[in-house]
Amino acid sequence: MHDFDGLSVISHLPPPYQSLLLTVEPYLGLPLDQVNLLFILIGQCLAGCVYRRLHGTQTRQIFGGVVGFVIMFAMYGIPETVGLLLFMLGMYPIVLLKNPRITFWIGMGVLFLAFLYMFTFHYLAWRLDLTMSLMGAVIRSHTLTWDLYDAQLLKNADGDTALGNFARFVAFRKEHAVPTQNFSFSLYLSYMLFFLHVLCGSNLTYNEYLWISDKSIYQRTGWKDADNDPQPSNKQVAMAVLKVAMVSVVYLLGKTYFSLDVLMTSEWQNNTPFWKQFWIVPLTSFLNKFKYHFAWKVLDLSMMTSGAGFSSVEYNADGTVRRTQWYRANNIRSLKTAFPQYTGDVVRNWNMTVNDWLTFYVFYRITSTPTWLRRLQGKKGSKVIVTRMASALWHGVYPSYYVFFFFTAVTTNVIDTLRLVLPTFEDEVDSKQQSKWALKSICLYIFWMLMVVVPTDSVGILFMELDIFKVLALFRAVYWFPFVILAFDLVLGQLLLRTIGMKPIEKAKRAKRKSAQQKKES
Repeated sequence: MHDFDGLSVISHLPPPYQSLLLTVEPYLGLPLDQVNLLFILIGQCLAGCVYRRLHGTQTRQIFGGVVGFVIMFAMYGIPETVGLLLFMLGMYPIVLLKNPRITFWIGMGVLFLAFLYMFTFHYLAWRLDLTMSLMGAVIRSHTLTWDLYDAQLLKNADGDTALGNFARFVAFRKEHAVPTQNFSFSLYLSYMLFFLHVLCGSNLTYNEYLWISDKSIYQRTGWKDADNDPQPSNKQVAMAVLKVAMVSVVYLLGKTYFSLDVLMTSEWQNNTPFWKQFWIVPLTSFLNKFKYHFAWKVLDLSMMTSGAGFSSVEYNADGTVRRTQWYRANNIRSLKTAFPQYTGDVVRNWNMTVNDWLTFYVFYRITSTPTWLRRLQGKKGSKVIVTRMASALWHGVYPSYYVFFFFTAVTTNVIDTLRLVLPTFEDEVDSKQQSKWALKSICLYIFWMLMVVVPTDSVGILFMELDIFKVLALFRAVYWFPFVILAFDLVLGQLLLRTIGMKPIEKAKRAKRKSAQQKKES
């Protein structure tokens, strides 16, 4: 039996396609809207194969926009697709104001109202609705406004000093700045509808979209053959497909043997010994989040099949191609996020294009934070917390999101403090040039991985279970151990920093960075 709401999410689709979805649904064990998303993602990969073979900038832009519109219709139906189009059209004059703050709050305000509507009428339901694409549209309108603003700043200012002093950030702003002459309504609309990021993943900047459309992205990243485009090898495509298969297997294992629903039952909470709870809670979160890995790996595959993912090329001495790489706008590096050495490994390699937005368009552009927050967490730490709260606002209205992002920000600051004092895997391998397979290196790797994974993935259940009362009941049953660990690490880090002090390797790194900055300024 299928519930009415389940059938309603595919009622707009052609009957033969509906029948196909209804046929495969029992075998996949997923809701109908998620089965539909799976087929759409596969179709997106196939559309990418066509797109890579198209020539002519306008042809590619029209094809990309039309396919994007079809994807929105297939995913959401006419009413929600029209709503998304109205948002995109309405944001065009807002973007033209070149005021990033106005764009941010209007975009976030509309997104928040959409979340609030879904919260009210579909409480605790993991529905795939228009908010999924609206999230990406908000990012793209905000980044585009900043890029237009930066181009204006460069035009009016004398040199690059107006863009700041941090070299990496200045270089990013210069590369992505959008001159007014490169911007028009038709380009804006085709950019917003581009099929590779219309479902929120693989968010490209406006300049990247233009370079992909006219294929100049290849020459800009080192490709020398003006007559032939780079092509992913059969081995590279096969490896990308294999990665999709592998993460799907991990997720299915987690869903089958480490179900989140089981953890939420009073039977499990009351009858499972604490020593089992201690490792089952983070492991369950660890395995179940691979559903996100799966979706993003399919999106990464579509970036490769479309040619848009081309990121670099290496040549042999005789000029022949040694290898090409296809990492542009990738969404996730599974091994880095699964086995991190510090929270930065998780943040930078999880939902990577969203992290680029949070890093280059939010974090680096925060000019001030509340005084009380700076006193508690320091200048950088307070900016981390503000950025994570912006991320929470972008994710939804459920309280569990805000608790999750707040504590991940605190975890980042705590782990960073401990790493200033305690030896790390990177100290052994990079600074001391020891083998990564040496016993001490291996022990340090495992130690820091557990230091990050246990509290982060335990708290991560808040991200996957929308009912905060269920999660609080779970934490109560396990004696709040993720938060106890975090509090202990917080006290320990401050104690070690004030007694032992910063380790010599870290002091040397900071002195080197300071010297390099002084030389540059002089």
